[in-house]
Amino acid sequence: MSVDASAIGNHEFDFGPSFLTPYFAGRKDGSDILAANLRSETGQQEFMTDQKNLKLYTLECGIKIGVIGLSTK
Repeated sequence: MSVDASAIGNHEFDFGPSFLTPYFAGRKDGSDILAANLRSETGQQEFMTDQKNLKLYTLECGIKIGVIGLSTK
């Protein structure tokens, strides 16, 4: 089973941004990281400049599904 998208949760911050940045850069699956409201400690979005808010999928039957990723950090 492959992963098309993943969301950042609270426990991804247990080891801080210095752990997260190389972790996300080293992903080999090409999936998107969804983080609609993730900001750095200074309130800017520079922590993850390539973050996506929404991933859209269309099932074989034509039904469209939208997936969002939100974090409380």
